[in-house]
Amino acid sequence: SLMRAYVAEWLPRIATVLASPLPIVSDLTGGRDSRTVLAAILRAGELTGIDVNERVRFASDPQLVRDLAVAEEIARRYGLRLNTTVTNAGGLLPGAEIVRQWRTVNAGVYYPIHLDDAQAAEVSLGGSGGESNRNFYPGPGLSRLFDVRAKYFFDRDSFEHVKTRALADAASLAVRSERRLDHMIIHYRHFRDRLHGGRRGHRSLYLTPLASRHLRFATTAQTPELRGRGQILADLLINLSPQLAQMEYESTAKQLDSRHFDDAIDLSSRGRVIPGRVFGTLTEPAPTSGPRSPSSMEVL
Repeated sequence: SLMRAYVAEWLPRIATVLASPLPIVSDLTGGRDSRTVLAAILRAGELTGIDVNERVRFASDPQLVRDLAVAEEIARRYGLRLNTTVTNAGGLLPGAEIVRQWRTVNAGVYYPIHLDDAQAAEVSLGGSGGESNRNFYPGPGLSRLFDVRAKYFFDRDSFEHVKTRALADAASLAVRSERRLDHMIIHYRHFRDRLHGGRRGHRSLYLTPLASRHLRFATTAQTPELRGRGQILADLLINLSPQLAQMEYESTAKQLDSRHFDDAIDLSSRGRVIPGRVFGTLTEPAPTSGPRSPSSMEVL
């Protein structure tokens, strides 16, 4: 029901944007996250009869050679506009404004420095949030991840102070059902999705379908095995676009295998009526003065 609720919520949202006059750009890489968003865009286009190629331009980083090669193959298969030149109607920003925006969004809370020199003029869609639905960084525990970074601190006391506070914060975030999750999933949900994926939302209308609460609840309820292989996004891909799900990825580790297809849930049964019988005796309410009220079964 969570997955069906997700599809019922996000396909109309994407269709609304497609039907609007707003220019749209969507990320396309060689991985699963942006491909899942593409599958949703394609399905929304099918449902509305809107030509996705006319409404959406897709962007892939030319410096990521393997990603770009896969994105180009997908674009050829589906007739998509990839890395087309677009005039930025928002215009270039003056230097002082660039620094002001960076300071407002990033200073003191986000280490990497990304300077945006133009005002975004398009509605953006991206795969941000996908990492919150699978074990993204398999490996050592959180404490060990801190230890390997001790060399970046001026002294051991400062390092131990930061490490202790960070571990305590991580423990406080892992509440209730999230206690069963990998610590990096919790990190992505509560920090990186907001400060990394959320950066673009400060300067443009940025839609992140994979950051949905429905997907997070569904992921949390999964078994560790299904969560470890990223079954949630595989379910979406396989249901929204089976052909797209089977195309090559930029890494063999991201390729869907037979387990993904064998364990995929079926989202096509929404609205199907299943016949059945009710066993029991219907008791009519005791008569009252005045006109008789209809029974609940008569109302139904």
